Amino acid sequence: MAEGMIPLESAVDALERERFDAAASEFSAAEDRFDAAYYTFSEAEADAPAEFRSDLIDISCEMDALGDAMEYYALGSQAYADGDFETGEEYFVEGEAVAERCDHGEII
Repeated sequence: MAEGMIPLESAVDALERERFDAAASEFSAAEDRFDAAYYTFSEAEADAPAEFRSDLIDISCEMDALGDAMEYYALGSQAYADGDFETGEEYFVEGEAVAERCDHGEII
């Protein structure tokens, strides 16, 4: 999970500097890491003691949502790189909606 934050921070920095291709690449890397975290937490749910199971389910949901959001952010960044700012903005709006599906705060 923490490993996903490293490329996410790099992606946000690249986005702010209008280095859209780099942002797309970093968002994709973050997606891969959040997806890996999702599978790790998801697989642990069945074997977890009952008192931890709901926490793992919550974390799994958040990792899945973040992974999906990163895909939209990568697509948005690529659209920006292609000069299509309207489509890029639509991807970012959709990504925010996906990121919030588990009730965690805004990430960008």
